[in-house]
Amino acid sequence: MPVFNEQRVLPYSREQIFQLVADVESYPYFLPWCIDCKKIADTHDGFQARMYIGFNLFRESFISEVKLAEPESINVFYKDGPFKYLNNYWKFQSVNSMETEVDFHIDFEFRSIFFEALMGIWFEEAVKRMIRAFEERAEDLYS
Repeated sequence: MPVFNEQRVLPYSREQIFQLVADVESYPYFLPWCIDCKKIADTHDGFQARMYIGFNLFRESFISEVKLAEPESINVFYKDGPFKYLNNYWKFQSVNSMETEVDFHIDFEFRSIFFEALMGIWFEEAVKRMIRAFEERAEDLYS
């Protein structure tokens, strides 16, 4: 049952960071372990997406409902896949016109005891690497 919270101030507008995180179909280009990510249905306040993740022989996919409250927050609700549950949110607060405080939270548990034990070993480093990937993507897009 890993839980991770991180707050950072980034040198980009709230709208820029919101758009970066909301663009899930770009994740395979920069996010570690993301093989593919596609929007599969629109909802009244966001969309459903299927993400394929992989590492070595491990391959899984899951479906989430993504609720967009532009430009304040993105909430991800788990629908189907290898987890017992997955809670994930991003909150964006303007510090000024070109700085944004980003609050990231993820909490999940795999159904498989094997995957849960494996994830426990490297969870924090994996999440930190994902956050760095978003920061590097923002720099590539907006600097």
